[in-house]
Amino acid sequence: MKPSPAFSRPASPAVFAVSGALLLALLLAACRDHTTGKDPAPAPEIAEDFSNLGDRVAAATTAAWTLGGQAGLFATSGYGGHGADGVLDLQGQLTLTSGNDPARPPAADGAVEWNYASVHIRPGATLALRGAYPIRLNVVGDCVVEGTIDASGQSGLNAPAGTAGQVGQIPGGVGGAGAGMGGYANTNPGSSIGALPMELRGAPGYPRVINSCNDLNRSDNRLITVIENNCGGGAGGNRGVTSGSVLRSGCSGNGGGHATDGRETDYLCGNIGAFGRAFGELWVVTLHPTQVEAPTAGTGGGAGGNAALYTGNPLPADDIVAGSGGGGGGGMEIVCAGALTVGAGGRVLADGGSGGAGYTTVVSSTTLSGGYGGGGSGGCIWLSGTSVATDVASGLRAVGGIGNPNPPTPPDNGNGGDGYVIVRDLEGTPNVAGVITPAPVVGRETFVPAANGTSRAVSRWYDSGSADPRWAFNASDPQTGAVVPGTHLTFQSAPAAGQTVRIEFQGAPEVNGQPDPDPTHWLPAGNTAQDPYAAFETDITRLRGAGMRFVRFRIQFDIGARQKGQPAPNPVVVSRVAIAY
Repeated sequence: MKPSPAFSRPASPAVFAVSGALLLALLLAACRDHTTGKDPAPAPEIAEDFSNLGDRVAAATTAAWTLGGQAGLFATSGYGGHGADGVLDLQGQLTLTSGNDPARPPAADGAVEWNYASVHIRPGATLALRGAYPIRLNVVGDCVVEGTIDASGQSGLNAPAGTAGQVGQIPGGVGGAGAGMGGYANTNPGSSIGALPMELRGAPGYPRVINSCNDLNRSDNRLITVIENNCGGGAGGNRGVTSGSVLRSGCSGNGGGHATDGRETDYLCGNIGAFGRAFGELWVVTLHPTQVEAPTAGTGGGAGGNAALYTGNPLPADDIVAGSGGGGGGGMEIVCAGALTVGAGGRVLADGGSGGAGYTTVVSSTTLSGGYGGGGSGGCIWLSGTSVATDVASGLRAVGGIGNPNPPTPPDNGNGGDGYVIVRDLEGTPNVAGVITPAPVVGRETFVPAANGTSRAVSRWYDSGSADPRWAFNASDPQTGAVVPGTHLTFQSAPAAGQTVRIEFQGAPEVNGQPDPDPTHWLPAGNTAQDPYAAFETDITRLRGAGMRFVRFRIQFDIGARQKGQPAPNPVVVSRVAIAY
């Protein structure tokens, strides 16, 4: 809040009647400050015009404190965010990376959120979603996707020529937003024939997000023949098996699993190593779609195995190095309070990365190859909002990455398992068209936002500079907090019939020039460190006489629920709030 300028006084008339002059003199004498002989200054006040985002408590504010660059406090539908990241009108390339900004921590469900006033991904533009957590795009207005939103995992690396010492470690593909990385390739061909040491196998994919896993240790490099409910990335392929004195090519890594199981590798490995299972037998998409609660990223695929060292003559010029595993497809959601449209040419992708190819060489007319990396699992795509439609010429895709494209025994190819696509709106009847792979979960998923028409804003603490200010506010009913006409609150757009606005207050004493950090010392009583917004006071005068130097307010809106296919309810915008003391 900013201090208001001093009020100006009108000039006195030049001529008064005698009796009038005497009365005026008496009134002025009564009002004059007898210690200084001067007219008293008007009562001070602190005023907020909502032009500075730093004046809000971001974690507790769902209304839009400025919107689209326009100052004011805008009531929102309570979902679709608060618009603080402005308008996204993308015509080129932009990458959003979750987990690299301490000021943008993950929400309670693990997703990192961006809050836009509106979104338009233009034809030819690409919005890439990367980082350690799934990403949610909240949109106050409309969202139109005519370009590409890409949360896919990267492919594994092909094995280069060279000895293991020269090649070094070959990392797996990086996962999309929140997804696991593909496994490292094995660069040590070893020397023992017939043994199965762990160091001769590619590393597993790395699951970062675990959901409903029965055994968190199942995504590893153990030699397990049958694994039930294995969660996460597939294990790396083993080295090749012997054929006389010549070892066969290395085995491919197994695919990572997500909504569906990853694939096992080719027959040369037998069934050695775990392939990535879906997230448990009772996971959420096919049997229990109502259990889906948050976007969940995929896990990585297993890295390729490696052919063991050839011990005959002539020796191969290079070690037979494997390719690394593909990264998992990321997790993403768009929550739109307006109309969410994926237009013609629009693409939303969360594919798993493909496995890298092993190095191939010929020794004495025998072709030996390092194994392929396993494919990363598909990620997840959620489209959620008031009204959702995908054009017949659009595409949504969250498929697993390719392992070995030419396996000796199909379908033992090391492909990653598919992810999932959920399209939902307020009525459970989104307009779904276009090419969607895998098939979307629709009709069984209705978007039911926790808040539909209600939002709120919480201000920072404002400092009166007084040890015991006489707080006053004249624009609300002190019994209920309902806003009434008064000079201390100004609407840019007033509420319509049936819409409500309430304002409440908290007071805090001073400790070392700052608001007391202990919520149990605030007024009204009832606030705690776990819930510092538990109790607010509708009658600000009750904060008087208790040494509450600091004050803040909470404004709560109810503008009415959004309806599919209907215009937004009458917007309510507060342009100014002032508190006297």
